[in-house]
Amino acid sequence: MSQQKDHIKPELIKGRALEVYQDLAAKVDLLQPGETLPSIRALQRQYFASQKTICAALRHLESSYSLIRQPRRKARLSAKPGYPLGGQQGIVTVLGLSSSVAANWQPVIDLFNERHRRQIRPYYIDTLEELVALCQYGQVDFALFHCNPITQGTLSNSLSFINLHELSKTLNTDDYYPGLLISDPEQRFWGIVATLSTSAFFVNRSFAHIPCQDYTWEELLPQLRKLQQAHRDLLYPFVFNGYYTFLMHNGARMLDTDTPSRLCLNNPQFINALEILQKILKEQLAPLFSETYFHQSSFKWFENKQIGAMEIFLTAVKRMKVISPDYDLFPMPAQRGVKREVYSEFFSICASSLNYATAWNFIKLTLSEQVQQLLTRNMMNMPIRRHLRPEHFTAEQFDVFAGVLENGCNPPENYYLPIQLRLLIETGVDRWMKYGGDMEEFLCDLEKSCQQRLENLKMNGK
Repeated sequence: MSQQKDHIKPELIKGRALEVYQDLAAKVDLLQPGETLPSIRALQRQYFASQKTICAALRHLESSYSLIRQPRRKARLSAKPGYPLGGQQGIVTVLGLSSSVAANWQPVIDLFNERHRRQIRPYYIDTLEELVALCQYGQVDFALFHCNPITQGTLSNSLSFINLHELSKTLNTDDYYPGLLISDPEQRFWGIVATLSTSAFFVNRSFAHIPCQDYTWEELLPQLRKLQQAHRDLLYPFVFNGYYTFLMHNGARMLDTDTPSRLCLNNPQFINALEILQKILKEQLAPLFSETYFHQSSFKWFENKQIGAMEIFLTAVKRMKVISPDYDLFPMPAQRGVKREVYSEFFSICASSLNYATAWNFIKLTLSEQVQQLLTRNMMNMPIRRHLRPEHFTAEQFDVFAGVLENGCNPPENYYLPIQLRLLIETGVDRWMKYGGDMEEFLCDLEKSCQQRLENLKMNGK
């Protein structure tokens, strides 16, 4: 392979041209072989775009579809995607991909298509429900998920993906962090992780300098108190992105140890985490979650320098750096010995796909050091590959966050607590923190409400 082929090219298409390409790709899917696209001039009028933009979108479309383009003639479809396209392109393998992250993944798709006769074509999707449906009916070969469908209320037995156990044997797992493979409650490996993220503490250094290290809340609280005393004009020293991660990071367990499919909130671990949260809110070191949830008040407070720090995902670091170029960053505090929750993007290969080998080759390319560095630069995530420091991390920050990933996990509670239940817990805790009441009675009532919602989800087959 030539040296040029080994080099990752810059993005071939972006901005307005990418938007036009995505829209045209959806429309080409509806065409029959031999049908034509509108002329370049017509497309310019339709999209209010320049000739250069339209031509860039058409050239990119040509790499994914068998389009016949001739001077002064309309582009014509010679064959549908997914069938032999003629020439050197081979068979198209379709990747289900959210349009919101298309710009991050398009360079990787371009690189793969340069190196392989069998091509990858992205199919842009707007909702998780649509992606799951396309996978179930075999309309895409493999998919990139940004949130686990099971955590969103989809039952694992309704997801028709191949077990990646045998394919994953071709990888040296020592090269990757422990969370490489995503499993369901039946321990079937159906997802392989592309990049990782976790909750982080983002500190405005104009108020305080808090060194990057692995804190517990007991170690961090004195520093937040000092910040509160030194800056009386602050609304709060810190704001949460939600209670759920805080509770998990402080040892809260929400399942019955004897019956793992059943909730049990009234337990010592959950109560202990709740008491720490109660102390933070009573001291007004942070506001109630309901004060920040609906209008993104926490973000506005940070931008207006009315709070000192906030909880974010690593993916939001790029946005926050624009507002606060001088900042401190470290993992959200956790109780000693408790594994932090790690969030991930991951691929799954559809059970009905005949192009699983091409899909697996693309996944392996994604896991390479070359592509991992590209992805983490674009998305501000952490790599799934060990010992690979993203450009946006200092050596000190990387060592701390790498330690978190080595001990991170997707807690088993995720599989029994879809987002509908987590919202019930968030709102229930928020009300109790505000209005008080007997803790044991509150936890029993919350447990019953969650268990009833869980049963309803199962009955509806979600």
